[in-house]
Amino acid sequence: MDVLPREYCTAVANMSANLLLLDHYPQPKNIRYRPFAWSEHAYTFGVSQDWKKYRSVVPPHIPLVRRSTGGGLVSHLEDWTFALVIPPEHPLYKSGTLEAYETVHRALLECLLAQKLKVKLVPLPSSQR
Repeated sequence: MDVLPREYCTAVANMSANLLLLDHYPQPKNIRYRPFAWSEHAYTFGVSQDWKKYRSVVPPHIPLVRRSTGGGLVSHLEDWTFALVIPPEHPLYKSGTLEAYETVHRALLECLLAQKLKVKLVPLPSSQR
């Protein structure tokens, strides 16, 4: 796995870096992990979502930036953020979205517990994807 240095950038710069990480990485068969932080409060939203819908609920002084991935509106007012790119050839990619998310979250849980942090995984309700 390639672990990139943590960057502290604007929302536009962070989402641009993630897009490059996804589409133009020099070693595309490697897993890429990019931790990053926000130099401003921001919200991001998924590639297939309607900008007008979210612009109407996000305060006008806070940047709203489209992500190159899916999903709805995400607040980045006070969060810990990372990008993880898993190539299509990797077994975790082939395992499916839910199993991949579970595997990644369990690995994060183990790392945080090893640092003596009081954390736990919240089970996903069976009625939700």
